[in-house]
Amino acid sequence: MQLQKQDIQPGLKSNLNQDNNDNQGKATQFEYLLANNSEEKLIEELTHLSPGIETGYKIGDVELNFPGGGLTIIAAPTSHGKTSALINFSLEALQKNPDICTYFFSYEECSASILTSFINTWISKKLLENNINEPISKNNRNSIDHYFRSETDKEKYITKNVKHLFETYKKQFFETLINTGRLRIFYSDVRAEDLIESIRFIKQNTNVGLVCI
Repeated sequence: MQLQKQDIQPGLKSNLNQDNNDNQGKATQFEYLLANNSEEKLIEELTHLSPGIETGYKIGDVELNFPGGGLTIIAAPTSHGKTSALINFSLEALQKNPDICTYFFSYEECSASILTSFINTWISKKLLENNINEPISKNNRNSIDHYFRSETDKEKYITKNVKHLFETYKKQFFETLINTGRLRIFYSDVRAEDLIESIRFIKQNTNVGLVCI
């Protein structure tokens, strides 16, 4: 028996229309799978893809670089240097890639704590580069924390022979990386989905080259 349009119940008719719309939508959705690759598409994709970031570090003879558009995971137990490694990678990446900025998100420590760690690493590197083997203090992190908390005697715990260099390199750090926006540090407690959206926003609006989480 052949059904006429007027014989189809309204609910069934609605379902059939919905199925047709879904099929048409899927056909449109997957049309890209019928397109060929081309030299023009290759050039366009590579133009919008970062060539990667040099960290300045090696594992044996292999250069440790972050691939463009990729996700690199550094895994280790608690207190085994993951944050310290990322701070070192970030500073070297900024030095070797002067046209990029770096975003650093922390889910564990506040931005002030991460920033003092950056300052400690930056100044310690500068001292070594200038063949000065004296440490900033007996406890670098605590001394730097005291420096920014105290209104008087800020350099109380800074080693006497490096006090003037501490001031010089601290000023250089802020002028070179912080005031210019090349290094931005944030504490984060948002969901992974929201963080991904924020990174997309950053990518569209800045010259970000490296995001550390």
